[in-house]
Amino acid sequence: MIMKNSKKILAVLLSAIYCLSVYAQSSSFDEKVDLGNGLFKVKTNNRWGLVDKDDNLKLSIEYNEPLFMNGKAVLSKYGSQQISGIVDSIGNYRETSPYYVNMAYPFVTDGMLAVKETPNGEWGFLNTDTGELLTVNFKGFKAGKNKVLKALGINGKGVKGSFVFDFVAPFVEGFAVVHTEKTGWHHIDKNGQERLKNPSLKPTMFRTSIHDGEAVVFDDRGIVLCQEDPSGNAGIIKYVDEDYEVKNYNVGLHYPYVIQTNGSKLILNDKFQADKYENVHSGDSIIFIERPPVIQKVEEPKDSFILDRDINVILSKKSVSAGAKGTAAITVNISNVGEFDSRDLSVSINVNGTKKSWEGIINVGVTQQVTLYVPAKFSAASISRDVVWTVYCGENSITGSDKVSIKRYKPSRR
Repeated sequence: MIMKNSKKILAVLLSAIYCLSVYAQSSSFDEKVDLGNGLFKVKTNNRWGLVDKDDNLKLSIEYNEPLFMNGKAVLSKYGSQQISGIVDSIGNYRETSPYYVNMAYPFVTDGMLAVKETPNGEWGFLNTDTGELLTVNFKGFKAGKNKVLKALGINGKGVKGSFVFDFVAPFVEGFAVVHTEKTGWHHIDKNGQERLKNPSLKPTMFRTSIHDGEAVVFDDRGIVLCQEDPSGNAGIIKYVDEDYEVKNYNVGLHYPYVIQTNGSKLILNDKFQADKYENVHSGDSIIFIERPPVIQKVEEPKDSFILDRDINVILSKKSVSAGAKGTAAITVNISNVGEFDSRDLSVSINVNGTKKSWEGIINVGVTQQVTLYVPAKFSAASISRDVVWTVYCGENSITGSDKVSIKRYKPSRR
């Protein structure tokens, strides 16, 4: 009976140990990243989720890695481009319709997210604050017999709806660059209205995202740097190039973006903003986005020897006696009272025209004595002399003075 009970107790103990082991394993992660606000994103078996500081689950571990930008991250199931919702940086989750995103740029910008209804469909924009799709209505152009427009596939028909774009760039500064094969390139705002319109009412061949309110536009006026005027048109700030060969830019656009014409090259950054323009023939270039200034790294001044703080100069004696040779020895004490060895010092001492110099380094806690011998033949019982000193260290110096009393020489009597 005792043997049977022992086996049962052992089995229970082993089961408990196993359960504790499983629990310990389940509470560990392959990776854990602090997002702030007491929130962490965690990874297990390449799948990601969210937990709080106590490892309590805030979001199931079954998604592609959530990449936060502007306080929001798009969530898609592991191994899929189909989104399930959007989470903010404090863990609030909002479910969305199962749209598809561009995994190369799965970010919410200006509250807008580029989405598709089907994996191979056309692009639209989802307002992540309202959950509504952006609706646009572009009028067509009169293509007629224009060979350029026909070469670009622009047939003159307008577009209307939500999923209508063949290419979209992210929203920047409230505007997004979009392209449709029917109407060409446009800027739109968050209400779906066309902005920076071509005043000639002709289709634009190419456009860049906004940077500081400006965009590069390829149209019938040439390659121009534009800013929106009060009428909503793309007003010209600068002519970049008045002549270029039209090319079909809407095919295969992907980062890094380099747009080439017959004689130039426009380089864009990952936000589709114009970064640099190069003229192949002339070698000229234009920088559109100001480069940060190159700042020479300056070493922070470390606490070190400071002349007027660390050097102390005093007379060794303020009263001395003349010697048998008619001179008096006057000694000046130069002490390093700081915490650092001095740098090269140069000392000059002057007593009534008699000078003495010394050069060298004074280590911490050391006193350097400099003695000079001054004439001391006089009939009075004593005389007073000014002792003036200067200590130099590089471009810095300290100066001081004191009085010394010199007693007349008295020969000893036998």
